[in-house]
Amino acid sequence: MKLRLLLIIILLSCKVLSQEKISKNNIYFEDGIAFNSLNNQRFSGIAQYKNKQEHIKFEDVYENGFLLKTLTYYNISSKQIVSDEIIFNPENKRKVSHLRYSSDGKKYWETKFDGNEKKIEFSAYQYGTKILEEKYLNGKKNGIWFCLNDDGTKCEMEYELGKKIKDCR
Repeated sequence: MKLRLLLIIILLSCKVLSQEKISKNNIYFEDGIAFNSLNNQRFSGIAQYKNKQEHIKFEDVYENGFLLKTLTYYNISSKQIVSDEIIFNPENKRKVSHLRYSSDGKKYWETKFDGNEKKIEFSAYQYGTKILEEKYLNGKKNGIWFCLNDDGTKCEMEYELGKKIKDCR
């Protein structure tokens, strides 16, 4: 699962650098597939959503008409910084992961989803360091949960299908 997610992210990053960028107004949909209204072809590229000041608010990344990624931006002091990144599986159109970034561009939290868009993992970060990791199975706490306490000590708890089986160690 992690390898698949990493592969998707790498492929998306490579494709984003060479993609056509158009306005959201030039996209239309048929049966859930995005088309470029300028040439009536399935859209591959970046659809941008801008505000009145022409700052990008959102970008949607498409490949062959399917949504791969959505980016939401902070507009701070004329800088545009990604605030949210949602990655989709183009095969089933469901979320794979949702990342939130702080205003300084560092990862703030990340949620990973299974093939049915149920949360399977949640991680929180502070100044780029992971301070919390939670795992789920069928919507219930499951596996080892990790956190860093305020004093920097590590705490791990273990859950099995929602029931705590080991307390902080």
